Amino acid sequence: MSLGLWLWFWGILITTVPWHLTGSMGEPRRMAMFDYADLFLARMGFLVTLSVIGGLVMLSSVVLLLYILARSSVGATARVPPLTSALAVNPPGQVPALLNGFGLWNAIVLALMVLSYGYPIGQFFFLRTHAPPGYSLTEEPRQ
Repeated sequence: MSLGLWLWFWGILITTVPWHLTGSMGEPRRMAMFDYADLFLARMGFLVTLSVIGGLVMLSSVVLLLYILARSSVGATARVPPLTSALAVNPPGQVPALLNGFGLWNAIVLALMVLSYGYPIGQFFFLRTHAPPGYSLTEEPRQ
């Protein structure tokens, strides 16, 4: 395997595992700033820093990919022999025309998307409130 794929794999792992851990520890999400002087959030600082390092590993993978793409598009072109494949033991029969186009497959994908995302999107339009319960950084915790 190439170095870029390994960098991407480890970058994703190093980025997302701390997210899961801090989420289970109760870290508030979707906030622009965290006050790590708060004792509740201070214990998560190392994991957040670790996830940033994982993001940098992923960024290095993307930079490596762009470098490889740039180098391969500028380099000399080589004559590549045509690909050959083995002969099938049992030659395939005719494929039905319905399975040989994109129409049926696109309809199946659309049906699966409506089945998967229809209910949550419907909730978005028909529920009265969309606000999740939050953690207040300014109020004292209740005893």
